[in-house]
Amino acid sequence: MLHKFLSRPFLAALIAFGLVSLQLFYEYTHGGVVSHHLLAREDMPAISNWLGLISIPLLAYLVVRSLRSRVTRNGDDARTGIAAGFVGGLAYGLLMSGLWEFDLDAYMPPLLLLPLLLAFFLPVYRWECFLGMVLGMAWTFGGILPIAIGLLLVLCCWIIYKGIRGGILRLINR
Repeated sequence: MLHKFLSRPFLAALIAFGLVSLQLFYEYTHGGVVSHHLLAREDMPAISNWLGLISIPLLAYLVVRSLRSRVTRNGDDARTGIAAGFVGGLAYGLLMSGLWEFDLDAYMPPLLLLPLLLAFFLPVYRWECFLGMVLGMAWTFGGILPIAIGLLLVLCCWIIYKGIRGGILRLINR
C-alpha cells in the first residue's frame, strides 16, 4: 500500500489539502482563522493559517515525489524506513503541539533539541521525518512555522549526521 501511495505524489498533496481545509473550516467556524506571530511575540509579523492551503500540500507533493526515487532504488528496505521515519516525525510533531496546547511550553526548548541528539544515531534529517513533524505540528502552529522550524532542524540534523557523526566514525575506524 505504501508503494502505491508513494507512486502518486498528487494524491499526497490532495490528502494534505483536505486535512488543511478541515482545519481551516474548523477555525473559521470557531472564531476565525488563526494567525501566528513569529517567535510568539505580538510585535513580530503574524502569519495566517490560510497559507497552509499552499504550503502543506506543496510540501507533501515534493516529499512524496522525492521518496518515490528512493523506494525505486532500495525497495522494501526503503519503505520500512520511510514509514518509521514518518511515524516518528508525526509523533514528535504531535508531542510538541500537545505541550503547547496544554500550556507545558516550558518543556519545548529541551525537546526541540531531541532531533539533534538523535541525529548522532539516526538519519532524522530525511524528508519523511520532516513531513511527519510538519503534519503533527500543523494543527497547532499552522502551515508555515512548522516548515520553517523543520527546515532549520533538518539542516542541523544533516550536518550532525553526515558531518560530525561521519567524522567521528572515520576517526574511530582508522
